[in-house]
Amino acid sequence: MEKQEHFQFISDDTLLEIKIAMYLDKQSRYVSTEELSEEFNLSSFSARKISRNLEQHIEEYNTEGYSIDISTSYGTKLNVPIESDLKLFFIFIMEHSPNIQLVKSIFQGEFKTVTQYALDHHLSEATVRRNLNSVRKLLGNLKIGISNKNFNLTGSEKQIRYFFLLFFWRINRGLVWPFKTVSEQSMKLIVEGLSEKEYVAHLSPIEKKRLMFLLAITKIRINSNNHVEYDEIFLYSENYEKLKSDLVSLNYLSNLSRDEFYFMYQLFKGFAWFNNLSGELEFEEEHLLPAGVANVYTFNKIKHVLSNISVEQTKVEKEFLYSIHVLAHEFHNFSTDINGYDYTRLMNLHAFNLEQKIIKFIQTAKQQTHLSLYEEQKFLVPHYIMLLANVSKNLSFEKEIMVYLETALPKAIENFLVEQIKNYFRSRYNIKFFKLGEKIDEERVDVFLTTIPLDEYNEIYKNAQIIAINRELHFADYAKIEEALLNCLKKKQ
Repeated sequence: MEKQEHFQFISDDTLLEIKIAMYLDKQSRYVSTEELSEEFNLSSFSARKISRNLEQHIEEYNTEGYSIDISTSYGTKLNVPIESDLKLFFIFIMEHSPNIQLVKSIFQGEFKTVTQYALDHHLSEATVRRNLNSVRKLLGNLKIGISNKNFNLTGSEKQIRYFFLLFFWRINRGLVWPFKTVSEQSMKLIVEGLSEKEYVAHLSPIEKKRLMFLLAITKIRINSNNHVEYDEIFLYSENYEKLKSDLVSLNYLSNLSRDEFYFMYQLFKGFAWFNNLSGELEFEEEHLLPAGVANVYTFNKIKHVLSNISVEQTKVEKEFLYSIHVLAHEFHNFSTDINGYDYTRLMNLHAFNLEQKIIKFIQTAKQQTHLSLYEEQKFLVPHYIMLLANVSKNLSFEKEIMVYLETALPKAIENFLVEQIKNYFRSRYNIKFFKLGEKIDEERVDVFLTTIPLDEYNEIYKNAQIIAINRELHFADYAKIEEALLNCLKKKQ
């Protein structure tokens, strides 16, 4: 099975350790070596080895409530706090993966020589060279290199910035601040300042954290004398000048070049951080800019599929499509969404025929429009599937429980998750979801669902039960949600 793009930097042993930890957590009992061997197709030796690695990591994690019991007679039992979803522990494990450590060291400018790195990390030079070659190969797929002389990153600075945004977000998930040379609080103040501007969209705590990651990465790269440059002459709306002015007034890097501001402006469009994204789309359509042209072409081809949806939802789908086209124009050879998630397995399982039709459409679009963004087939296909998967809507009936979902996922996937949950529970509960992405009365929320349980949510949704779920809903997710729904019904009686 192909690994997700940023999991390719993590060793197979580390990935297996995480999967086994999830399995042990789900079982809540002693699991024999034989059961682990059968469940994960391992030898008894490998199963015991990974259990010992897990034991060592839990000891190093040194967090109250986390322990592991390994018994020759009974097997292995993982003990974690009942409210824990293991995300922070998994981040800890991933950050100790050799290639992850190496990539972070290069990003931070700490990798000076193979010999010194080997000494600092208690590794052989041969192991470091092997890991370095592995990282070079993976980065090479994105046209990013590592120089032999000083181990600096080479290639398009836009590619490098976007890669590290995906990399750090995928590994740390917004729950752990990975930038030791940049103050998290200073980035938070800048983001809070920007979020108050009328031209900036309502940013959830997750999106604020993502923007903080972007600003930190930009600062680190510029301070290392690495700058974004554009070859072409670019056009922009008034939002460019507003964003530029506010970044300066908020004391964010006074030496930003015009190209740097434009790159930030493009990312604000790609991540849908502008309030009037439709205005940006209209501007690009009017001036025949690539993302605008692609939107007109693509939407004209699929509008018959969307004929039964509301005007408001059509607007949402157009804006989603536009953001994807902006990113496809700016970046090359990426295959994941903005969180570093890969959907290859899901597409193969659930959308094979649709995937083939979309591939043919993209090939035709590339020939007819001559737009380079249509060359980003690996990136566009899953996002087009997301859009089309969001068209079908189902009604739910039951008693009314107010639920709100907020994740780092694309809005099309959030909508899909909402529909999955509605369909699963609609014969037993009347779940009413608040509209995604809009300001709501937090006190009315009964159940709050999120893929990233930030501490801030405890203060915002004081009356709600906060449930951490996975982006691919499992039985355990439905069980947790149902328990919360039952608790709500008891409170309402």
